[in-house]
Amino acid sequence: MDKYEVKKQFKDLYAPRARDFEVVSVPPLNYLMLDGQGNPGTAPAYTAALEALYSVSYAVKFASKHAGRDYVVGPLEGLWTASDPDDEAPTLRRLHNEYMPANGLGFAGLHQEIYLSDARWVAPEKLKTILRQPVRRL
Repeated sequence: MDKYEVKKQFKDLYAPRARDFEVVSVPPLNYLMLDGQGNPGTAPAYTAALEALYSVSYAVKFASKHAGRDYVVGPLEGLWTASDPDDEAPTLRRLHNEYMPANGLGFAGLHQEIYLSDARWVAPEKLKTILRQPVRRL
């Protein structure tokens, strides 16, 4: 049985080359999701939400595998809004204040982070993350 993997299917979205900003088109995709608020580094609800998402994700995966359709659970993705975007501030500041205006782009949604590393097991300084900002042409 072939195993579907979203990161392989959409390699340009999940394995971008290490370079400056790039405009990409993201097709509609299905996700399991939870809404919440608070600092993900300190809010106990964030840890509980992650545990719930992973529990449900792997339960669905194993049920799907039993039905003959196996897949790899995709990376954790988050949509964020914050008055101070913390660690990504220099990158986001450059994206929002330099790249977007220079390329005639405006905001079209919440800032998105795709965690290619699992924050539960990887040291913060070694995390690999893709930052995305939905945009529209002005």
